[in-house]
This record gives sequence, structure tokens and C-alpha cells, in this order.
Amino acid sequence: MAGRILLALTLMLIFQVAVTQVTQADKTLIASVHDKYRSSVQSSNMMKMRYHDGIAAKAQIHANKCHFQHDSSADRALPELPGVYVGQNLAYSTGGKNWQYIINLWASEMQNFKMGVGSTNGSAVGHYTQLMLWKTQAVGCGYKECPRFKLYVCNYAYGQYTWDIKYPWKVGSKCADCPNNCNNGFCDCKMQFCNSKTDIKDAKCNCTPWWLLKWWEQKGISTWTTDIESALA
Repeated sequence: MAGRILLALTLMLIFQVAVTQVTQADKTLIASVHDKYRSSVQSSNMMKMRYHDGIAAKAQIHANKCHFQHDSSADRALPELPGVYVGQNLAYSTGGKNWQYIINLWASEMQNFKMGVGSTNGSAVGHYTQLMLWKTQAVGCGYKECPRFKLYVCNYAYGQYTWDIKYPWKVGSKCADCPNNCNNGFCDCKMQFCNSKTDIKDAKCNCTPWWLLKWWEQKGISTWTTDIESALA
């Protein structure tokens, strides 16, 4: 009996993922529109965005529930990305499927945003700052035509924390913080993730160990970049 229940749950999960209505053309559009906005600012550490099917599968599972509310961070977590916090943007519409419109809607919050402040008027900026978070390398989305509306869900790795909303990227010349990993104005670690911090100056985008981050914190050294030589000077 327990085996039958487990099989039924497994089949339900497979079905949930299989009914995605995000096409290959949608995936290309989603990544390119995100990068269009991300390239519009002068940032020295902005990462290139790519579409991630594993992240998208989790987003689709949530979209299939037709609940216009965030799921938990545990629901979004991926075993293949241990320790990586995954963020989420939601939207709904009553018209036809239009990813360009939805991403533009999230980005329109830029009118409420100021670097170092966050929201200047109390209005929402979180969708915009998640879209623009410098360290986010991957996006994956789900879509569901629900009885009363169309639900859009995009998950992001990395997700943003409260303190990221004021400083979602570092202002500076493009690729200044990643001269060995520059790709058309973006820092590009090709979706290599760390559960500590990615060293974007390193040609291989190696992970900076926690003990070094803690040492920097004790010394009052900024962790925007990982210039060890400067830290030791």
C-alpha cells in the first residue's frame, strides 16, 4: 500500500513538471530580456543571466498550484545547488501569455528605486531588485493558465536578501571586478554557484571559503570584491 502511494505521488510530481507551457522560445526571451535590463546600468560586477531548467521545474510546480503567493525557500531549493538561496518573482494577468510584458512590469519598479536607499516612496521595488541583483546567474520560470488568471513564476539563483535591496549591484565600469571573466559587459561564471561567495576576479570563479569571509568581516574589509592582495596590504 505504501509503495502504491509513493508511486502515485511520484507520478503526480512528474505530471506537474511535464505540463509546463514555457516554450524554448519563451526561455530564450526570458533570459535575454533580463539581460537587457541588467546591461542598462553601469555595474562593475553584474553577472550574465542564463536559463536554468532545474530552477524552472520548481517554479512550474508552484505555478501549477494556481496560488498567487510565494512558496517557501525550502520548496525552491535544489539538491544540485546545496546552500544556494533561490529567490522568486510572481505576477498574474488576465490576457494572453506575454513574458515580455510581465518582465517589463517587474522592471517598471525602477521608478521607485534609488541606489543606497531602496524604495524612495514606499512602493514596491523588490521585483526589480531581484531582476537586477548582480550575483544572480540563473533564472527559471513556470506558467499556468488558471481558472481566473494566468500565473507567472520566476525563480532566481541567487535570491536576494533584505540588505541587497539597497545595493543590488556595484556601480562602476563594466567588468571592472571581473577582468578575467568578461562577456560582452557581463561578469560570466557560467552558472558556477558557491554556498559562500564566488570569486569573480578568479579566472575559474572559485569559491571563497567561509573562514576568509569571516576574517574580512573582522578586519572591516568590503566583500564586494575578493582582492586578497589588497586585503593583506
